[in-house]
Amino acid sequence: AMMASGMGAALLASCAPQATPTEAPDAAPKVGGLLKIAQAQGMPDLDPHTLSLANEVNILPALFNALVRFNAQGNIVPDLAESWEWVDDTNLVVALKQGVLFHNGREFTADDVKFSIERLLAPDTASRWAHFISEISDVVIEDKYTTRLVTDRPSARLVTSLTNCMMVAQENADELPTNPIGTGPYQLKEYIPDQHIDTERFPDHFEDGRAKLDGVRIVIYRDAEAAMAAFKSGSIDILWQLPPRNDAEIEESTDWVLLKGSVPLYQVRGVYDLSSEPFNDKRVRQALRYATDSDAIRKIAYLGRAESNWTNSIFPTAHEVYDSSLPQYSFDLKKAKELFNEAGIPDGYTIRTPVITAIVPELTTMMEVYERNLAEIGIKMELEDMEVGAWVDMFMPSGKSYPGVYTVNGAVPTYQPDSLLDMVGANVCNWDRAEEVMNMAKDAASTLDDDQRKGIYSKIQAIYADELPEILPVHFFFAHTAWNHVKNLHVDSSANLQYADVWLDK
Repeated sequence: AMMASGMGAALLASCAPQATPTEAPDAAPKVGGLLKIAQAQGMPDLDPHTLSLANEVNILPALFNALVRFNAQGNIVPDLAESWEWVDDTNLVVALKQGVLFHNGREFTADDVKFSIERLLAPDTASRWAHFISEISDVVIEDKYTTRLVTDRPSARLVTSLTNCMMVAQENADELPTNPIGTGPYQLKEYIPDQHIDTERFPDHFEDGRAKLDGVRIVIYRDAEAAMAAFKSGSIDILWQLPPRNDAEIEESTDWVLLKGSVPLYQVRGVYDLSSEPFNDKRVRQALRYATDSDAIRKIAYLGRAESNWTNSIFPTAHEVYDSSLPQYSFDLKKAKELFNEAGIPDGYTIRTPVITAIVPELTTMMEVYERNLAEIGIKMELEDMEVGAWVDMFMPSGKSYPGVYTVNGAVPTYQPDSLLDMVGANVCNWDRAEEVMNMAKDAASTLDDDQRKGIYSKIQAIYADELPEILPVHFFFAHTAWNHVKNLHVDSSANLQYADVWLDK
C-alpha cells in the first residue's frame, strides 16, 4: 500500500491490504513466552540499513522502529513520528514522539533522524533503501523533536518509503552489524551468526505493553527441509518461507495457518550478464524467453501458488500500475531455436546455471523444466547447486562479469513500484539502460498526477519487455506458516512477518 500525505491524492492507497489470520478478538492477550521463528537462511549482519537478503528483514520488527509504519490493515500510522505534514511540495515536517528511548537508555531525538537518513543516503553505506528516498536533499533539525525533510522535487512516495527507514543511534553505528541498538519493543540478547538471534522484551519501550512476549528467537537451519521438520515438531512457532509443496498439508491442518500476501509480489528472476556473450545479443535473450514455459513453471515448480507472466512485466497483473496492453510472449520452442540459430548459437551449446537449492528448492525444479525444454532444441543447461554465500559473491554487487551463465533467484519487494524495480536499480545484469529506466522511475515518483505517473510506468514495462534484461516467468505468492497459538501475527503487503504485537495462546 502507498499513501501520499498532505499533497493531495493517496497514491495506490490500500491496494495491497494486509491480513491478520491469527487474531483472537475474544481472548485476553497473555503475557510471556518465547516466540521462535525458523528460517533456512543465515543473516550476515543485523544492520538495518545494509540488509540485502529477504530473510534479514525478520529482525526489524523486534529491534527497530521507523518514523511511520503500516498497521495490520495496510494503512500508514505513526511509529516514532507523532505527526507529519507537507508544508509545501518539497518540505515534509515531521514531529517526533517525546520520551522515546534507545535500548541503551538515551532519548531518541531529531539528531538521530538526521543521522539515520543521511547514513542511509551515503554512497558508502550502499543501502538498498537509498534510492527510495533519493529525493531528500537535506534533513533540517527544527528543534529537539522536529525535523524537516527537504526534497529536490515533489514526491508521491516519500512517506511510504519512510516505513523502510529504520532509526539508529549514532554512537552505535560501528556496532550495528553485530550488536545493534534500536528503539524497538525487543532488544538484542545474543547473536551467533548462522545459529540464532535472541532478543528480550525492552521494558522501557515507548508503547508500553505492546510487547507481550519475554523475547523472540530467530533460529537458522541448514536447509528448508530441516526448518520444516523443526516447525512440525512443535519446537518452532513460525516457519519463514514455506515451500509450495507443503501448502496442502498446512491448509488441511487445524493446528497451522498459512500466511501469504494478497498480491504475488515475489519476483522469480532469471538473470544473465548483458555485457557478456552470449546474452549481449538480444536474440539470445528472446530465444530464452520463448523457451520459457511460464504455465509449466507455475504448475510444476510453484504448484499453482503463482501467476504466469507472459508479458515479462515487473509488475503482477493485480498491481495498480500494471499495463494490460503489453504484448505477450508465448512458449514456442521452434521460435526459440530459430533465434538461437540466427545468433550463431550451435547445437550442444551449454549454459551454466548456478542455483541456491537448499534455500529455495523450487528454483531447481523450475530450472529442470527449462533443462528438458532446451534439450529438445539442442541447448544444454548445466545445473549447479551453489551455497548462498558463493552465489552472492559471484553475482553481487553490480559490475561483475559472468559470461555464459544464467542464474535464478527471487526478490521480495514491497508493493511500492520503485521496490519492484529494485533489482533494476542494483543492475546485477549489467544492463546499459538500467540508469535510464531508474531515472524514469524517479520521474514517476515525483509525478503527482495518477494517470501521468502510470503512463511512465507503462513505458518502463514496454522497455523491459522488449529489451529482456531479465526473464520473469512467474509472479509468486511468498508465504509462511505458523501454529495457531500464535496470535496477532500478520504479514504485510510483501508477506514480511510482522510480529511486534504477537502473543502466545499456550
